[in-house]
Order: sequence, then C-alpha cells, then structure tokens
Amino acid sequence: MRRAFFAFLFINLFFITFSKNITFDFNMPTGKVEYFKAGDINTQSNYFYDGTLTLDLEEKEYYFLLTSTDFPPIQKIIDVKTIKKPIQISFTKDNYVCIEGKVTSDYSNIGNVIVSFINSENKSFNFTTDIFGKFTAFVPVGNYSVEADRFGYTLNKKNKIIYNFTSTTKPYSIELNLVELPCFIQGKVVDEEGHTIPYPKLFIKNGENIIQGEGDEFGMFKFPVDSGIVTILAQKYSFIQNGVVRKIDKNSSITNIEIALSKVKYNISGTIVNGIKALPGMELQLVNEDNSKITTIFSDENGSFEFYKIPGNRKVFILVIKDGKILKKSELITLDNDIKNFNIILN
Repeated sequence: MRRAFFAFLFINLFFITFSKNITFDFNMPTGKVEYFKAGDINTQSNYFYDGTLTLDLEEKEYYFLLTSTDFPPIQKIIDVKTIKKPIQISFTKDNYVCIEGKVTSDYSNIGNVIVSFINSENKSFNFTTDIFGKFTAFVPVGNYSVEADRFGYTLNKKNKIIYNFTSTTKPYSIELNLVELPCFIQGKVVDEEGHTIPYPKLFIKNGENIIQGEGDEFGMFKFPVDSGIVTILAQKYSFIQNGVVRKIDKNSSITNIEIALSKVKYNISGTIVNGIKALPGMELQLVNEDNSKITTIFSDENGSFEFYKIPGNRKVFILVIKDGKILKKSELITLDNDIKNFNIILN
C-alpha cells in the first residue's frame, strides 16, 4: 500500500515538475492559437479574448500558429522550458497590401461570398463579403488569381485574370461580377432491382420548353433548367416509360432524382397435347436462351398452360419434363409481345 502511495505521488510530482504556464499577450483583442509538439497526433487550439491567453504546457518545444481576423497569420517555434515572462505577439500588416472590393451580380450586391486570393505557391487567402457585398482583404505583395464562391453563381470570365498587387501605401479597389448559374436537375434511371439502365431517352418539360436528351452508359443524366415545375419522362426499349415531377426554386438544383422503369412483361399461353387428347398436370419450364430457368408451371385439367408476366426483350424456350426427364424442347421464342395458342404436341 505504501509503495503504491509513493508511486502515485511520484507520478503527480512528475507532471507538476515538467509542465508550466505560459502567457501570450496580443495587440488584438480576439483570435486563435493552434499548437502541437513533436510526436503529437493532433493539433490543439484555443481562442483568446481580451488580448491574452494562458496555456498549461509541457516543458518542450512547440509549434504555434497564431491568427486574428483580417491579419496575416504568425508562425512561431517556442521552447516552453526557456520562457520566463509573457510572450508578446503583435499582428501587423507590414508588407501587406489592402484590397477593398465589392461583389455584384446583375447590378445587385451579393453578400456571403467567399473571395479567395491565390498566389503562385497555390496558397489561398480567403475573405467573406458582408450583406452589402463588400470586403476588405490584406494579402502579401505579389501576383494573385481570384476566385469567388457562392452556390448558384460563378465568377465572370473578365475577372479571371492575374492581379498584380505591389503597393502597400494605398488600397486597391476591385469589383468582381458573378454570373448566376442556371438551375439544373441531375439523377439516374434504374430498373425494378435498382440497376442503372444505360442510355435512357429523356424528355423534360420546363415551362413552355421541352428538352430531349439521353442518359449516359450508367443511366445518369444532368440538364440545365429554369426554376419552376419540371416534368421528367424516361423511356427505354422493352421498359414501361415512367416519370417524375419536381419543383425547383430559384438559385437551387436537384441532384438525387431516381426514375424507376419496369420491364414490359408478356404472357405465353397454349395447350399441351399428345395428338389425341390434352395432357393435364404436365411440368413445363420456361428457360432463357442461355439455359437459365425463368419459372416452372403445370398444365391444368384441360392441358392449358400460361406463363404470366415474363419480362420481354429476350429469347426463351419451353421444356416439357416428366419424372426429371426432358420429353420435348420447343423452338426459340422471341418474347416481344403476348403469345397465344402456343400449342405443344408430344409425339
């Protein structure tokens, strides 16, 4: 018991001895500190308020990323063991250019747009427009491409150029124009078992417009449409056509449409006789051209039989079986319509 107590005491003393508090003092009231030490799997993070933050860390070397809104991030490597007093962090915009911008579409200002400035090293500096479509960005001196991201819009081609920002003494002013993307519908055509149907024909009624198209080899389709009521009809040879109706709101799209088509099904009916009389209770198997069995039935008391609702667009044949032996095999039947009076005569 005493040994366990001393072990517990030693462990606690170990952690107390090899950890310490360090304090950061910032020149900005709010921001975020991310940090990790060698061997850590995950990065830890803390937000600071009122311009200060105290962390309880092991006396080891840590890597820090310090950020505050509208300022460039600061990276530091700090050996916690050597720290004796609060660490002063000053966010600055020295050697950074100021860009004042506005995002519009059809002469209307667009808010909540993420504007990204991307340098030659593919590093992105991201800013978000306010409700009036305005933003202020600070980026290092250099050349940048610009992207603007908001659902339902794309950046006008005239803005897809390289901007050269070199002056740190006066702000740059740019206006970005977004082009509203058309709404679109996207989906797939499947059979009764959920398997996609390749190259289905599609007819889309959108207002007064009727669009004709075709799905791809995987049954997928995608078409631009106007907002409002959209009717989609799918067709495929040997399937019963089917469709759906959807309402599409302005600046939105539907991407999970699934249209299920059922196979056209046919019947084969007839009588089995031996040349003199009808044969009741005879076993008949309907078989695909590849010898895979479709179904088994028995003739009724009048020797009549009917294979009911067999998926079409295939070739089949009928086997007459008694006591496990094949008595007769019919010729191949092309199943593209109902077949009546298909009489089987046993010699």
